[in-house]
Amino acid sequence: MKPVFRILILLVISAFLICYFIPSVKKKDLYIGNSFKNISASLFQPRSWISWDQSVAQAWQRDSASFSFHSDTSRHINTFSFSGRTITITQFDYLLYQVVETEKDHSDSFILSFIPSFDNARMAALENSQVQYARDSRLLYKILPFLEPESFADRSVTHLKSYLENPALFYGMSIDIKQPADTIFLTQQATLAHRQDLFGKIHYLFSQLDSFAVAHKTVPSGPKNLSIHYLPGDSVDVMAGIHINKIIEGDYLVRCRQMPRTQVLATGIYEGPFRDRMKAYAAMDKYFADHTLVKGSVEYEKYLSPLPVADSSMVKIELVYPIKPLVSK
Repeated sequence: MKPVFRILILLVISAFLICYFIPSVKKKDLYIGNSFKNISASLFQPRSWISWDQSVAQAWQRDSASFSFHSDTSRHINTFSFSGRTITITQFDYLLYQVVETEKDHSDSFILSFIPSFDNARMAALENSQVQYARDSRLLYKILPFLEPESFADRSVTHLKSYLENPALFYGMSIDIKQPADTIFLTQQATLAHRQDLFGKIHYLFSQLDSFAVAHKTVPSGPKNLSIHYLPGDSVDVMAGIHINKIIEGDYLVRCRQMPRTQVLATGIYEGPFRDRMKAYAAMDKYFADHTLVKGSVEYEKYLSPLPVADSSMVKIELVYPIKPLVSK
């Protein structure tokens, strides 16, 4: 038995060695929850790697002066070097890229391609872009993938996907898709001739709404809501809203509105000075464009902090965007 056992061991070792030295190509398909345009820009622009590749970001924090960037626009090649590493990104065509990492005498590379989708199998609103990446490997790792160490390709694509699918990282704010918790509103609208009157008017409108709700035996609850639109010149249109627990009759100033419980909302959290909140609006608009979403009605601000009294007031706001349902063709 012992000679047979030795022979079997030798055969197994020989098979391992043979499989290790036989080259193979490893391919992987996946979806990235962002637009093709954003994926392409994040991959092809070297400075974008600082935002999403952890090893590049750490090297940048340690010694940003060691980084050098070069772009060969005629050949569609971008290169950056740092800390003894060089990464070269080549765009072969609109849908095909090669990424090569060189460190000392070692080189690693992968090909990433975009796969166009011509059907409606996936929700258009998710804007999932299908990609495929391929890299050189060994037959042994194809048979026993758990033995293979993490590759440059796997690490890079994983980091890129995580970055692009994390709104807090990519858009600079937390963004969620959800349904409303409160659906019944009391609202009052006013148009102001001068923006300087905005903060005083906001507090006046909410005091009127609270008094109206109490007079009609309903209970105001939850955060206060504002929709502010700056008009040409110095004027501004403002709508204040509070949540109440039942539907009541309004009057010529106050309206009772109800949002469908099935309404889908895109929400984003902003924290900072009141005057700078337009950055959050820009981020939400980009999110809608990137994910092919359509606004269903007017967006509004849900205040998770005290109402502002000046442009410099620090606020925490949940921006709420009703989404128009997709119409299936």
